[in-house]
Amino acid sequence: MQADLGIRARITAPVRAGGSPSTVIAAFRTRKAVRSGILWGYIFGIAIASSEITYGRIYKTAAQRHALAATYATSKAMSALFGPAPQLQTVSGFTVFKISMTLMILGAIWGLLTSTRLLRGEEDSGRWDLLLCGQTTRRGATAQAIAGLGAGLVTLWAITAIITVLSGLPSSVGIGVGPWPYFSVAMVATAAMFLAVGAVTSQLGATRHQAASFAAVFLGVSYGVRLIADAGVGLHGLIWASPLGWVKELQPLTSPQAPGLAPVRRVHGSPRRCRGTPRRSS
Repeated sequence: MQADLGIRARITAPVRAGGSPSTVIAAFRTRKAVRSGILWGYIFGIAIASSEITYGRIYKTAAQRHALAATYATSKAMSALFGPAPQLQTVSGFTVFKISMTLMILGAIWGLLTSTRLLRGEEDSGRWDLLLCGQTTRRGATAQAIAGLGAGLVTLWAITAIITVLSGLPSSVGIGVGPWPYFSVAMVATAAMFLAVGAVTSQLGATRHQAASFAAVFLGVSYGVRLIADAGVGLHGLIWASPLGWVKELQPLTSPQAPGLAPVRRVHGSPRRCRGTPRRSS
């Protein structure tokens, strides 16, 4: 009983302070998602900047850079694990090759965990039961929660973009401001898609753990399909069967292909058609 009263007090505080009962869930989820987006935006940005700096310090001469490119260009194993490695003799190509797949997977994990935590996890905790007794419907609560997740995603992109733009200014990197916002979009694209995936599995799973497990299995399958497509065995067409493959085909910094964002937008738009998170199992 005391725990329920504590939950009620925390949730109803914004309403008493002048907030609207119809948007209290959006405000509550936005605060949580934005805090997470700030933290992971710094992680993304620092990882990208570190890659740029490392390349300039280790591979100082043109001969060293061309040797690096020649080594990895013929490695099917590295291509399968991290994707193709074009233009490794440049800072741009090295940054894309070294860090993009890692950030894509981290972004997907952030997306599915954040989404299932703030949707199915909040219902498991009993908070939604209190809110749904008032002016908020189940469908409205889900829409508000997804809006909060969107705010977290925008924050993740903004922090990543700011850090990468600043890190690209030094002459040792030599990349102008223009390419970095698109690169940041590519790096957070999997986060966007797996926020959507987590929203869907939150409706399918009876618990937060089950919902996250469903989303994680989908991520594993996506990585496996992308790995086969990039393994150099004549099955590159499979790249379009994997969300991770869609992002790789964006080719940020090296050869931007903006039309590749089309399937990403379609997937991220899917939660808007959801009917709302089901009730917990008794």
